[in-house]
Amino acid sequence: MFPLVRIFLHFWWNALALGAGFGAATAIAWEVMEYFAFIRNSPELETAYTDTLGDLSLGLTGSVVAATILAAVFRGTRR
Repeated sequence: MFPLVRIFLHFWWNALALGAGFGAATAIAWEVMEYFAFIRNSPELETAYTDTLGDLSLGLTGSVVAATILAAVFRGTRR
């Protein structure tokens, strides 16, 4: 593993926070791009709010689960 990555991921919660933060940021960026590309001039505009909330919550949940697994793997390899 690269030394800089090893230093940054020294604590398992750093990997957890990095994974969850990256997932949240990409979910938000995706929804903004989806709004401008599809929803802004579409008949789906009435239901876009609930769709966006659902997509964001599922995206964040998935990123937290993936980050937890990643943190567990990094924690296991450090021992």
